[in-house]
Amino acid sequence: MDRTLLVISVILSALLFGYPIILFFRINRLAREQSRGTRMIWVALFIISILFYLGYVAVAVQLLKAAGTVSVSELINGSILAAGSIFVAMVGQVCYQSVVDLERLVRERTAQLERTYEDALKKEKEIQKLKDQFLFVAAHELRAPVTAMRWIVDIIRDSGCERLLKPAQSGVIRTLDAAVVRLLQLVNDLLDTSRLEFGTFRLKEETSVPKDSIEETIGVLSAHAEKKGIVLEYLNSTAGSEPCLMDSCRFQEVMMNLLSNAIKYNIHGGKVVVSTVRDGDQLLVSVADTGAGLSPEDITKLFQKFGRLDNHPAPEEQSTGLGLFIAKSIVEKWGGKIWAESPGRAKGSTFRFTLPIRKQV
Repeated sequence: MDRTLLVISVILSALLFGYPIILFFRINRLAREQSRGTRMIWVALFIISILFYLGYVAVAVQLLKAAGTVSVSELINGSILAAGSIFVAMVGQVCYQSVVDLERLVRERTAQLERTYEDALKKEKEIQKLKDQFLFVAAHELRAPVTAMRWIVDIIRDSGCERLLKPAQSGVIRTLDAAVVRLLQLVNDLLDTSRLEFGTFRLKEETSVPKDSIEETIGVLSAHAEKKGIVLEYLNSTAGSEPCLMDSCRFQEVMMNLLSNAIKYNIHGGKVVVSTVRDGDQLLVSVADTGAGLSPEDITKLFQKFGRLDNHPAPEEQSTGLGLFIAKSIVEKWGGKIWAESPGRAKGSTFRFTLPIRKQV
């Protein structure tokens, strides 16, 4: 029993003495970025520690031999165990320090990537802002000449000059008129989009009857619907005839976007039905068509800026890709919501939006 305790004491004392060597490795890793002279001092201290440790082992061996309490095999086994324990401890320390260094490196690289991402995001926002500013300025500058072109075409038609032109020339006037209308619509959509992006888009609050705006929009689009053999129907209700506080021009713009889309993407001889019902304190407006329909994937792409679907519009139709985005923005600004429903492709679709009913006091 006494011999066992003595061997254990030798092993523990060896481990206690070996800890400074382990500590040296930790300090040495921190000193790698120091000057060469400082590193040489650390190397000298390490060599001195090793020599001192060897002297300690030699003294311990002589003491054990003098005591005569242990055999040579026990002494060898104890020495090997002590050295092995120190080696395992040193390896563990090196592994631990490697993990610490790796964790620090990961934190540094993560912070660097975050800074890089933030810088890239900031630059992207600046570029997007410059692009939006350019679109706004360009659209604003284009609006005046395009409006003037539209006036000239209207003057030609109203003055009766078109009757004096040859059929081919009249066709050119009609083509020019259609092109100017599309260009003016694009300019207006770009201006509205820019105002929405810059937060300068405003809605007026005025007493208006939704039924009047809906019927006026249907009247404007009826001629275009007749060309495609499409029937426009409005299912009036008490809710639609109730005065509400809203921006009638913007309400009509939403209806114009939804109805024009329902006509564009409808089949020849199809039908578009507009209905209004009251749902609590909300006015629910629905525009249902018998057209191309929407898949679940299509519905997720709707209402995005410049959003285009692979089967929309039809080849003969024109679209800016901004109408539904603007309609959604307007509806959300007055506190409503807008969405689309469809049983699938070629099965028609229904667009619905809500308008909070706020009666004037």
